[in-house]
Amino acid sequence: MKVLLLKDVKGVGHKNEIKNVSDGYARNFLLAKGLGLIATEQVLKQQEQILKSESVAIEKKKAILKKLAATPINLGIKVGKDGSIFGSITKEIIQEKLKDMGYSDITIILEHSIKTLGEHMVGIDAGQGIKNKIKIIVQSK
Repeated sequence: MKVLLLKDVKGVGHKNEIKNVSDGYARNFLLAKGLGLIATEQVLKQQEQILKSESVAIEKKKAILKKLAATPINLGIKVGKDGSIFGSITKEIIQEKLKDMGYSDITIILEHSIKTLGEHMVGIDAGQGIKNKIKIIVQSK
């Protein structure tokens, strides 16, 4: 029986693959646990449409990240007389700035808070394995 896998199944295949499995395995395990669907013509057409819409969404996310990577983000912070900064720039502050710019679906990848003035490269993740880096410019207020 041909089955369209809805999730990764160890020893069988990955999500969105069509696999030929025994009838019993398909009925008693894959279909019963919601891991697959019988690969009928209608199911395959629906899956094709889903994959097309996912690829369009991925291309949109890539375009957004490319646009963000081209534009540096300026953040201001209080600085003492000796040039040392008060506090630090955290990923939450950067996330809030991106939300203000209209990019709410992007996650910031930052191992340590930024504690110096100047330019810093910060990782961003839009999901589905789409990642890039943006330039953050930390300036005194």
